[in-house]
Amino acid sequence: MGGPGARAAARPPHPADRRDRPRRGGARRSLGAPTALASRRPARRRAGSPRGRGARAGLGSAGATRPGPAGRGARPPPARRRAQGLGRRGAEARGGTGRAPAADRGRGPPLPLRTGPQRRGLEAIVDQPLTAPRPGRRELLVFALVCLTSVVFVRTPATDDITALAVTFGLAWALCLALVGRTGFYRPATAYLVLFGVFHGGLLFSIAVRGPDTFSAYDSSWLYSGYTAGAVRLAIAGMVACTLAATFSAGPDRGAAPAGVSPQTAGIAAIAGLGVELAGLGVFAGSVAQAGGLDLVSGGGYTAFLQANESEGLLGYGTLLIGIGAILAIIAGGPARAAAWTGFSAYAVVAFLIGTRGAVLFPLLTLLVVEHRRGHRIRPLWTVIGVPFLLTLIGLVRTTRLAGPHARASTLWSAPFDAIAEMGYSLHPSVVVLGWHSAGEPFLHGATLIAVPVRFIEALTGWHGGAPAHDPRLFNVEIADRAGPIGGSPVAEGYHNGGLLGVVLLLTAIGLVLGLLERRPRTPLGDAFAGIMLLPLLIQTRNSFAPVPVQVGIGLLALGLVHALTRWVPVRRRKS
Repeated sequence: MGGPGARAAARPPHPADRRDRPRRGGARRSLGAPTALASRRPARRRAGSPRGRGARAGLGSAGATRPGPAGRGARPPPARRRAQGLGRRGAEARGGTGRAPAADRGRGPPLPLRTGPQRRGLEAIVDQPLTAPRPGRRELLVFALVCLTSVVFVRTPATDDITALAVTFGLAWALCLALVGRTGFYRPATAYLVLFGVFHGGLLFSIAVRGPDTFSAYDSSWLYSGYTAGAVRLAIAGMVACTLAATFSAGPDRGAAPAGVSPQTAGIAAIAGLGVELAGLGVFAGSVAQAGGLDLVSGGGYTAFLQANESEGLLGYGTLLIGIGAILAIIAGGPARAAAWTGFSAYAVVAFLIGTRGAVLFPLLTLLVVEHRRGHRIRPLWTVIGVPFLLTLIGLVRTTRLAGPHARASTLWSAPFDAIAEMGYSLHPSVVVLGWHSAGEPFLHGATLIAVPVRFIEALTGWHGGAPAHDPRLFNVEIADRAGPIGGSPVAEGYHNGGLLGVVLLLTAIGLVLGLLERRPRTPLGDAFAGIMLLPLLIQTRNSFAPVPVQVGIGLLALGLVHALTRWVPVRRRKS
């Protein structure tokens, strides 16, 4: 029969109503007086405890009240109630009735407050900016590339305006390099686009700066045949497609550090790499000896060197083996890396003096990309100094192989421009192919791209009488038969197979491969895989696509051998 005060004291409080709950900072809060806290403690004691018997006998602690009418005047102050919705059991905190307290009935519904993850989620929603996010550099460059490509196809400069064509191609090339080169210069996609731009726009740049009559060593009348503007437009379309595909397939730069090489992998890679490189050097030395030996260096030996090795494809495979072997030795590190660079330097000196440039430039750029992935930083100063020096050397080599060593001093100042102009002659195959199809010649629909697998099947099965020795289905053979030894181009071969769509599809596929190489883990074997895949693609920038599958297969075979030995040799040691 106790009063309201007795019922409040007898009812056990819910854990949500504990007044000494710790705060976030760790401090405890006390909402009532000590006497009020003491008044509730006897009610929670067991009946058989000494304190409980003392409380019933009126001998409790000071401030304790006896239930009943006599204790109504000493009712403890009411506890401060929690706000509605605070915590998961707000209804029980209000007494279990679900109704608002009597003191809050005239104030309307209380504001629901939330804590913890719910409040953080609400704050994240409320704090959203009212303005759209500002586009980043990547989005702006992609938009600029798309706009420029659209303008080029809508309004192409006149064919005879070489300066306008050079400016248009140079602007597109700069945007592509800015998009893929934001993470570094020595990357697979950046290296490919640098060579692509030089080989397809170098002649335009040289003529725009120096005039059309300053480079008379080669015939450039094809520039005014009426198809140069179309060839430049195709080159821009293919370059933009390759850039966008490489950018989106590479994804964001993870910035992962290269993994170290184990002693087991280093030893096997060193032996295999140096062995493959020595085999390539042997093939190159045999080709030089067959063409006339060191007399080729005295001038005019480049033509004899090409004629002596034109019928045999061993020279190209020798260059490939030199590059693959150097890649494997570089990932091994230590003395093997130094030996690989020594052998490659000796090869480069002889090849440059003979007059070959691409056979040195393609492996060199691939090795620099592998060195960068291995964590060896190449200073920008070395790049700034090395590029003009290399261009000057290429220009001097061109002069030497045409007019002998006595012409070096008179052309030293123009050597870099001559080198850029000569490498830019890879635009010629695109002009030639455009002329073929403008005359009504049908497209080949991928025949040159699958010619090598078809020839392999014919050689095995005897289909169609076997693979012919002189096969015009190969793009380089067809170009040499119909236009002379002017090289090749992925733009020309793509258009020869499928028109503009063929160019876009072929360069998009190359860009996807280059972007996937960026995503490879920076392990020793992963870096070797990137270099082995990159080298044939760089060679293809001024050649046909036919040897690319075979070259990739040779490189992967060497890499697979290293990987298998790395996994097999420790097992053999444990068994012994």
